[in-house]
Amino acid sequence: MLKRFTWLAVLIVLLLASGTSDAAVRLDSAPSQALIRLEIGAPADLEWALNAALPVYARLSGASGSEILLAMASTEQQIALTRAGRSYRVLDAAPRVAEYYLLTGYRHDSLDAVSQRLPLLEREGRWALLRASPLEAAQLPELGVELKRLSQNPISLADSGGQNISQIIFPNPTIANLLSQIAATTVYTYDGNLSGEWMVPIDGIPYDINTRNTGQTTPIQKATQYTYEHFQALGLAVSYHYYNHPSYGQRRNVVAQQSGVGAPSCIYLITAHLDDMPSGSVAPGADDNASGSVAVLIAADLLSQYNFNCTLRYVLFTGEEQGLFGSEAYAAYVDGLNEDIRGVVNLDMIAWNTDAQPVIELYARPDNAGDLAIANLFRDVVYAYGITLTPHVIEYYESASDHASFWDHNFNAILGIEDTTNDFNSYYHTTNDRLSTLDIEYFTNYVKASVGAMAHLAGILVGSATPTTSPTPSVTSTATPTLSATPTDTPTTSPTPSVTSTATPTLSATPTDTPTTSPTPSATSTATPTLSATPTDTPTTSPTPSATSTATPTLSVTPTGMPTIISTPSATPTETSTATLTPPAVSTETPTPTSTEEIHPPSNTPSPTPETVWIKMYLPLILKSR
Repeated sequence: MLKRFTWLAVLIVLLLASGTSDAAVRLDSAPSQALIRLEIGAPADLEWALNAALPVYARLSGASGSEILLAMASTEQQIALTRAGRSYRVLDAAPRVAEYYLLTGYRHDSLDAVSQRLPLLEREGRWALLRASPLEAAQLPELGVELKRLSQNPISLADSGGQNISQIIFPNPTIANLLSQIAATTVYTYDGNLSGEWMVPIDGIPYDINTRNTGQTTPIQKATQYTYEHFQALGLAVSYHYYNHPSYGQRRNVVAQQSGVGAPSCIYLITAHLDDMPSGSVAPGADDNASGSVAVLIAADLLSQYNFNCTLRYVLFTGEEQGLFGSEAYAAYVDGLNEDIRGVVNLDMIAWNTDAQPVIELYARPDNAGDLAIANLFRDVVYAYGITLTPHVIEYYESASDHASFWDHNFNAILGIEDTTNDFNSYYHTTNDRLSTLDIEYFTNYVKASVGAMAHLAGILVGSATPTTSPTPSVTSTATPTLSATPTDTPTTSPTPSVTSTATPTLSATPTDTPTTSPTPSATSTATPTLSATPTDTPTTSPTPSATSTATPTLSVTPTGMPTIISTPSATPTETSTATLTPPAVSTETPTPTSTEEIHPPSNTPSPTPETVWIKMYLPLILKSR
């Protein structure tokens, strides 16, 4: 009996040993993965990479003009690369895809500062690659860099396809009239609203948006609610899109939509990131990126009053500054829905200009027909409507903003940004990124070009309802916005284009720290309307709204109180008229998230009139002040 048990024990031991040995063999034979950098110098190289089935996680532009792929390669694939004579280099032999970040340093010293804190795996030109935890990465924007977390899933290398977009843009009278309504005073006011220069009503209560940093709690919730209410007041279907931020938990983007009447499944997006830097309790972010957000809000103000062939979607992202988390989640979401998104115009930093060259940069992927069609249309809109900008279409794999998230999912997209090559913002990611440092004329023209591009892309339908642009109520609020400027080397901009007008609004401002805008029109005048501001440390900006109207609008913005709007009805604007947009009313309804995509369809009631808009926005403030 003892011998029987002995043999049984030996047999069990042999079986266990055999199993362990088999498992060890299987483990050892599993191909190891490494993160590699693969040079693509010709189309044949890209075709080879496609045939090799390499999982690619980033596509970048090399300093020499070549293309670079960041990919995972097994030992066998690396051997095949070597045998085929392909130029590659191992960047990390123990990869962790979720913790890789691409950095963009517009200033050379920014990447130097990062390299002193964390080791860089690769650096070329103005981009670099590092491996870091989300918490470590979140600290890096303070050093003056932009972040993009490496894609969680392999990206597509296929061409996204061209667009059925006319290569020649002819001025459309309806669009020309629409663009004439974009006034410098509106651009200025909207940017001040978002950058904390004065209080704004949110859920009917005055609130100062001192920061929009995603790491904050109440401030970023208030900022997203403020824009939600703006879209809601326009009668748009508006929703929050929720996502999980690896450092801060649940955060949300703001999405508003107007459905097309011809081909509603065809969708165009105009986007910007709402969040900003630095991470403290004060972060005006007037240029980065209240400016892009203002363009999205104004586009919604105007385009929502017209019918379009395709669907228009207005999207404001959060989490951009820590690695494009909001847009990454949203792009993955709409990709999963298989939505027919034809194009994305992403706007990021569109208001800084300190030299005599009003250059704008439009980034598209190299040789990508879809991206280039959108970028060229944007450029041609500038020329067709005589907008004073100098557009540069740049073919480069720029990863420094939310358009890159759509590129990863093979959607056509472009980035519209100011001149980052020769005139980069001196106050980038600092508390001095203030309204007073911006070139309002350049900013206004960039907004016009953006709105015009979207109108052409989505196919505006002639015969749409004419928007109302002349508010009639007179409302005076006692709330006290404070606009102070700390920079001392701010540019002075005094544009004085000529206009043809029968009513001559004169806008003047003489604050100590803040431009006070007080238009005082004189009837039947042929003089050029001017807007002057002479603060002690604020740029002097002279936007020149024009109007062909027999009525005399008056708009007064007083920085010692909430903006005072005094206006009389004007005639229907023509192509050469300039009317001031009315900031929308705000809703007192606070939405409660119930799902990833919470849709609030537009009400069946008519869009609010300007009178209703202003009363709903400022009456609660007047009552509270009393």
